[in-house]
Amino acid sequence: MILVGLSTGNSACMLTGGIAASALSLMFLSALISTLSLRVTQRITPQEVLRQNKCTLETRIFMLSFLPLAPLVMNIQLPTGRHSAFLIHPRPFGHTDTTNEFACPHVGEFSVGVENATLQDSLGMFRFHRRFNELQTVRILPQAAAVSPVPIKPGSEEGPASAYATTDYTTPEGIRGWMDGDELKRVHWKLSMSRRTLLVRTYEQQNRPDTLILLNTGGIDPENLRSAFVIDALTESCAGTVSRLLSENRPVCIPIAQTGGELRGESMRAFESVQRMLAKLHFTDSDHFPETLELAAPRLQRSGTLLIFSPVITPHITEAVIRLSQFGTGIRFTLACREEIPKTDMKLLQMLVAANIETFQVSIQ
Repeated sequence: MILVGLSTGNSACMLTGGIAASALSLMFLSALISTLSLRVTQRITPQEVLRQNKCTLETRIFMLSFLPLAPLVMNIQLPTGRHSAFLIHPRPFGHTDTTNEFACPHVGEFSVGVENATLQDSLGMFRFHRRFNELQTVRILPQAAAVSPVPIKPGSEEGPASAYATTDYTTPEGIRGWMDGDELKRVHWKLSMSRRTLLVRTYEQQNRPDTLILLNTGGIDPENLRSAFVIDALTESCAGTVSRLLSENRPVCIPIAQTGGELRGESMRAFESVQRMLAKLHFTDSDHFPETLELAAPRLQRSGTLLIFSPVITPHITEAVIRLSQFGTGIRFTLACREEIPKTDMKLLQMLVAANIETFQVSIQ
């Protein structure tokens, strides 16, 4: 219109073009100022949640806008690893509070929050994008799945017999009064005669045999969405087994290959630490678990039972497990799989059964 007015000398065209240009300039400045002034504060509650529960993302938006804008489009990263766009109508001046509730379907640590926002004027003429680097971390803990009782290795049962078997009679610890059921050979006769009461010697007791738990974090692609269901089944089966053992006051030991340490627990107070450890595990597609099984061989001498959890079964893993069974330790092998077990894997499981190794299959939900 301005060009037409300049070409023809028509003042009406000049006026119309000037008004349109001024309106476009104001819309551009308003959208630009709104983008530059946009501030987003976000918080996840709670930051730790059991799988299949929900978490809440609380956001506070601040912006300045001189003209009406189109709804603000916020791209939010969800606990599932996917993204979703939400439309928000922020106030032109001041703060706008929003709350969004999300499901937590898979075990692990996930970054959640607003990744970027898109602003545009009411006519859609100008569009600006703004990125944010303040994602929050939510840790989704595995639930304790129902599992069958874990067998106790012969000779490691709790009770008077095991207390007698684990007592070191070469290392005296102290003296105490006589109690019903004490053995006569533990009576300190000289001290009892001098004090005119029966006193017995106490001795140090060896540590109770624990249950060694090995978790295979290899052989699975963490980027595959279907693999997340396998990880859920694997970690929750492990959590359920640990919960059952700790509730029976049976010590557990879980080596953590990624850090080189180990997690020990003797009561239910340690169960939350086990859940956090399982949620922090990083699964890869590498296959180094047979070497891990070989390194666990010396550890079996002071373990009552060996429990193995794996998302895959290979000939190398099968051979390593069978070699470990020769130490006389009770072994349970748990396999988590996505679908019906292939014939090759079924043959490997049958080899474990033939070696008197207890096997279980955990199907994804």
